[in-house]
Amino acid sequence: SDSDHGGAIERGRRSTTGYVFLVNGTPVSWQSKLQQTVARSSTEAEYQAMAAAVSEALFLRKLYAEFSLFTRVSFDDDFKLPGMTIRVDNVAAKMLAEDQSRVKRCKHVDIMHHFSVNRAKRGEVVFEFVKTHENLADLFTKPLQRVKFSQFRDGLGLSSASV
Repeated sequence: SDSDHGGAIERGRRSTTGYVFLVNGTPVSWQSKLQQTVARSSTEAEYQAMAAAVSEALFLRKLYAEFSLFTRVSFDDDFKLPGMTIRVDNVAAKMLAEDQSRVKRCKHVDIMHHFSVNRAKRGEVVFEFVKTHENLADLFTKPLQRVKFSQFRDGLGLSSASV
């Protein structure tokens, strides 16, 4: 997941949330959307993006569970779906999502975004740090130079359309 903090003036300085989920290197779900509220920090903007990604991850996890019920040969009681991995490039937002007590200056973050913490504690999602220049979700949050755009497009398994 990713966000651009502050956005454009004409958009009321609301940040853009972006995420993409891959299965075997193929995009199966993605979003680029203005956040509902203005974020006061890049950490808050990234945290809001993570909350949106967690919602989608939970949906995809349930969908995967339904598919696995039809494809599994044996049904044992020990079967447990692994947590969906969400890659983030903001260390403070990742820390906040994993344990709110570790980040002291984020009391202003809206409660509607804090459900990510509960889902991480349940093991339904796992947050993984990714370097900014390797974050495929950048493609959905900000304009990119041609080289970076091509790199991320290729990372999603997409190709250039010939006209």
